[in-house]
Amino acid sequence: MQLSGRLKRWCGTYGFIEAKDGFDYFFCKSNIATHQRELHFRPGQGLVFTVNKVPDPGAEDSAARYGKAGVVTAV
Repeated sequence: MQLSGRLKRWCGTYGFIEAKDGFDYFFCKSNIATHQRELHFRPGQGLVFTVNKVPDPGAEDSAARYGKAGVVTAV
């Protein structure tokens, strides 16, 4: 499944995407398309990504609460 959204927060080697489905998705720098890994990412930037794990908003720990993105591409 492929979704689009905006970069919510970037922490240098990982970040969070606020997707159009209303959920947040975690991703690491290694998830970014190889040819874009050196780009300077900013909050609000448009992203397209595949979903590796669907979020579980009712989960007790934050790792399960957030979804996990697969390949992330800046648009």
